[in-house]
Amino acid sequence: MNLFERMEEGKISIRALGFWRALGLVLYVDILRSLILMPYAILNYALGSPRVLLYVDFVLNIIVYFFMVKRAVRKYTEVFEEEPITIKERFNIKAIHLVLLLLIILAYFNIYSGSIGALVDLISVSDTLVRFAEGIKGGDIVIGALYIVFVAPIFEEFLFRGMILSGILKRYDYKKAIFFSSLLFGIIHLNLHQGVNAFFIGLIFGYIYFKTRSLYLCIFAHFLNNFIVIIVAFTGVTDYIFVFNPLGNALVSILLGLIFLYIAYSIYEKYLKNQPKKMFLEN
Repeated sequence: MNLFERMEEGKISIRALGFWRALGLVLYVDILRSLILMPYAILNYALGSPRVLLYVDFVLNIIVYFFMVKRAVRKYTEVFEEEPITIKERFNIKAIHLVLLLLIILAYFNIYSGSIGALVDLISVSDTLVRFAEGIKGGDIVIGALYIVFVAPIFEEFLFRGMILSGILKRYDYKKAIFFSSLLFGIIHLNLHQGVNAFFIGLIFGYIYFKTRSLYLCIFAHFLNNFIVIIVAFTGVTDYIFVFNPLGNALVSILLGLIFLYIAYSIYEKYLKNQPKKMFLEN
C-alpha cells in the first residue's frame, strides 16, 4: 500500500495530460494487462475454465493490477531534477465525511436509477454484460463480489482519479478535467449500460477528488457505489420497495434520492460548512 500512501501524501506528481495523452494512458494500462494475462487466459480456456481457477484469477488480477499501476506511475510521473516534490497538506478524513459520502452515493443511485438509468434500461443489454453477470452467478459469488466491491475501486480510482484526473487538471480547468476523466472512465467499461452510469458517477468521484485531493475518499465512495449495486443485483431488495408501474417506480426512486440528498445537504450545512477543515475545500 506504500504506493497509495505516496499518492495520498502528494509524493507522486503526475505530469500534465491532455485528453489524448490520458486516453493513451488508459490504453497503455489496458493493453499491458491483456498481454500479461493472455497466456493465463489461453490456459484457462484450454482447461475448460475449472472452478478452482476462479481463485487463481482473483489473485492474479490483483498482482497484475498492482504491477500495471507501478509501471504507469514510472512512465507518467514528472521528473524533478532540482527541487523535490512539495508534499501537500493531507485531508483529515472523519467519520462524518464517510456518512456524507454514503448519503451522496445513495442519492445518486436512486436519482440515476429513476431517470437516466431507467431510459438506458430500455435498451437491450449487451451480450458481454449478460455473460459477465452469468459468470458471477455461475461461479463463486463471493470472489465476484470481492473483485467488484474492493479490487476494482482501489485500482480504478488510483488510475482514473489519482493519475488521469490529477494529470488533466494541470492542463484544463477543473470542469473540463472532471468531464474528460469521467468520459474515459465510461468508455473503458466497453458497454452502454455500465458506461453511462460510470460516466455520471465518475463526475461525482472526480469532484470529490478535485475538492479534497483524497484518493481514499474516492475509493470509499466507489466501494459504496459498487456495494449497493451488488446488494440490489443479488438480493432483490428493491422488489419490496418498487412495486408500482415503471413510471411510479421511477418517481419513487427519484423521491428517495432527493430525500437522501436533502439529508446530506443538511449534514453539510450543520456540521461541515463552517468548519476550518471542510470536506469540500474552497479554492
